Amino acid sequence: MKYLSRPSFWVISVYLSLVSVSIGFACIGRETVETTWLLVVIGLTLPWSVVTFFLIWALIHGAGLAFFGLLSFFFALLNCFLGLLIRHFSNRAEKWRKTVRNVGNQS
Repeated sequence: MKYLSRPSFWVISVYLSLVSVSIGFACIGRETVETTWLLVVIGLTLPWSVVTFFLIWALIHGAGLAFFGLLSFFFALLNCFLGLLIRHFSNRAEKWRKTVRNVGNQS
């Protein structure tokens, strides 16, 4: 069984690259957060990035920016995994529907 087709691999690669570049522009290597790029990162990693709104208090009070970058990248990986899982189960459901239709047409 093929879990990762070539188009899926490219989509995931481009998505993770965009998230990584956005994280780099938003917070890595700086002492302050670039607000525009932070919003891009939050938008790319939705719905999981909503958690970062609860952690902004720590950021205001001097938490390390690398933690937020790592957390955002983890959310991007979680999005990729869930996307593959949804695609896998939707393909299985489609195969099952075709099988049921073929059995119904034979009788």
